[in-house]
Amino acid sequence: MKQEEYPLVSAIMLAGKTTPANITAGIECFKSQDYPYKELIIVNNAQSQFDASSLNIKAEKDVFIVDTPQHLTAGMARNYGISAANGKILAQFDADYWHSPSRLSAQIAGMAKNESHVAVFNKTLSYSYVSGYVSYHTNPKQIILETMVFVRPKEIDYPNVEKNEELGILNKLNNIDYKTISINNPVLCCKLFFTNHVTAATIKQGHKVSKDHYEITKSMLDSRKSLFE
Repeated sequence: MKQEEYPLVSAIMLAGKTTPANITAGIECFKSQDYPYKELIIVNNAQSQFDASSLNIKAEKDVFIVDTPQHLTAGMARNYGISAANGKILAQFDADYWHSPSRLSAQIAGMAKNESHVAVFNKTLSYSYVSGYVSYHTNPKQIILETMVFVRPKEIDYPNVEKNEELGILNKLNNIDYKTISINNPVLCCKLFFTNHVTAATIKQGHKVSKDHYEITKSMLDSRKSLFE
């Protein structure tokens, strides 16, 4: 398939609360994606003009930075990024995740195969920088909303809220009969925690990962290490 035959994917990443080093790591994850036709929109949604100026990211091909006029809620910041996006498909591409090079292509292929409009993972890997513990990141509904990829809708946007904006837009999409698929492939994403999120209850529930998944996580962390030195 030729590049022009792929639908353009616009990945949206929020900046403002995340350190520049993690934004840089997120950009590297985006650039490594094997999906050929993509753009990254970084929304610089800082609390103040001083904080906004600390995001010193150089312009690159297919990586764009937009500054919000003032600090917005997470939902409105995502809408602001979408307004600058050109893609027919939208993807959340959060900086507090590591994204496998095949993450976007796997989700888009899954959507095409299942004739669906939304793709999420039912769980991801997770890593705590404090405890050094690798586990699975999941929830009772087995839908990790931060990994959402969806066909761009008409006149539907994220709600004006600071938290759970993903659930808000998913509910709106469900109301217009968007079909959602949940992909079981946790190695394609790793949630990065900067607190000790692992509890005794978590360990008892069997969330400790397999040896192979642990090695994948270790390899991912090694690849990020140079960005923080």
